[in-house]
Amino acid sequence: MKIAFMGGACSGKTTLIQQFLKQWPQYTLSEKTYRDVVKEQNLPLNKQGNESSQRKILNALVEEIDSAKGKNVVFDRCVVDNVVYSLWLLEQGRLSQGFIIDSKYKIREAVQKYDIIFYVPYSDSLPIEEREGRETDLVYIKEIDNIFAAMVNSYEKGKDSFFPLENCPAVITLNTVPDVRCDMIRLYLKDSGDVYTEKDGSLIYS
Repeated sequence: MKIAFMGGACSGKTTLIQQFLKQWPQYTLSEKTYRDVVKEQNLPLNKQGNESSQRKILNALVEEIDSAKGKNVVFDRCVVDNVVYSLWLLEQGRLSQGFIIDSKYKIREAVQKYDIIFYVPYSDSLPIEEREGRETDLVYIKEIDNIFAAMVNSYEKGKDSFFPLENCPAVITLNTVPDVRCDMIRLYLKDSGDVYTEKDGSLIYS
């Protein structure tokens, strides 16, 4: 199983992933992440991003999912995160429409390799904590979260966007208070770490 958590800064993803790994210890984090590439190459992030950095980060995210074959792996961010930040940079004139179009095909192909993508929305109840590489501008954080929400809404309406219409993983919004997000995940995952099906009698199928 390949499970990704996507969402903007200060949404509580890191804490949630730590809780997830305690609940489902059969899962592990990927060995090398895009963050390693960012540090190794000193790539600009967030508002300072550009076509070169976004391309390298996208390639790193694709490599991350490709190198995790045959394992139960949790990913802190996925290729969809990359396009969300790229779309914001496009609006600021920091990269081109052509870059978005070129990225779309790579993203759609990579998305199919995840089994579940959990979207972790920003919550006003969480403090904005400073951390290296993290953007703390609340206006920017909410703009990014709005793009995530629009992407998921497009997927839910069956529109052909960065989520492929066929062979797309489940995309689930954890639209509850941060303290019970892990409990919400239990509606979708058994204690074994496998997904519920209609035969299993999960609440979502009752």
